[in-house]
Amino acid sequence: MDRRDNVPSRPDSDGHKARSRRRAQAPRTELMARAIAHTEEVFDRLGAYSYLSTLDKGDFSYYRAFYLDSLREIDERIAEGALSPVDLSDFPQVVRFPGYDINAALFIGSFDPFQMTHLATALRYLASGGAAAPVVFVVPEGHDNPRKPRKSDYRYRFDLLSMQVTGVFDPLIVPLDIGEGADTIEIVRRFIAMFPGSRVSMTHLLGSDVLPLAVSWLPVDLKAWKAEAEAKRVDFSYKAFVVTRDGAPPVEPSVEAVRAMGLPILVDDKPIGAPSSTDFRENRAFSIVFPTEKVIRHVEVLFRYNLNKPWSVCGLGDAPPRDG
Repeated sequence: MDRRDNVPSRPDSDGHKARSRRRAQAPRTELMARAIAHTEEVFDRLGAYSYLSTLDKGDFSYYRAFYLDSLREIDERIAEGALSPVDLSDFPQVVRFPGYDINAALFIGSFDPFQMTHLATALRYLASGGAAAPVVFVVPEGHDNPRKPRKSDYRYRFDLLSMQVTGVFDPLIVPLDIGEGADTIEIVRRFIAMFPGSRVSMTHLLGSDVLPLAVSWLPVDLKAWKAEAEAKRVDFSYKAFVVTRDGAPPVEPSVEAVRAMGLPILVDDKPIGAPSSTDFRENRAFSIVFPTEKVIRHVEVLFRYNLNKPWSVCGLGDAPPRDG
């Protein structure tokens, strides 16, 4: 049974009314007015690309609504003082976190590539009332993974990530170039080492799909991170924040395991919805990147020649050998 079948209609109705009210209001902060305008411009520009079919453009409808709703919620949080963006100009050469308290969320993954669902996860965190950090640093892992021998190289993945978020979502979602040759444990070590003598209040942003694996490694990870913090005289604290998808396995066993370690963990109350058939074709939208002008220029040949589509859509899928 779909989990949404258990949700009372009244709260959902209230949520819909709140979203409709926000959509009708002008943004309350200059920062988010710019982010909303940039986001709308990205999606509006799709109409100018003649090689995209109507169905191609329709694939983006779910994320357009999701992003804009999230940005409006972030706007409200900023306007009400619940979220205070940090001046990250010249970061990391210049650190302007108030009180040298590096209060940040780290979103780490292979990101091959960084996709629209990843961006939705970061936006959902910032829109949540449970979010403590004012910025999400996104870091691709750069270590060699035998389970992913065909993974794109680190620099390519980092550049494609940057093309999607820089100039649109900064200083709220920021690529951080500390992942080359590193896995999660080393990335967080490097992050701690960037701020000697500071307080580092880290939120580990996790998708529910990777939560069990992350929890299994957490005792080892924490031991290494605390050792690095001690060496750099850093007052380090850890919390986890989980964003789920509709239809994902229950997160409760992993959540309880984290709490049993004495660590705080929050699960967002708004899952990222699975696409409906009216929004997507064959769930293909989960492989699409945020189509900024830089990204479109970069991958134009893929769209122009339909190379972005699954082989079955292009008529190139596996087929039984023909007789004769």
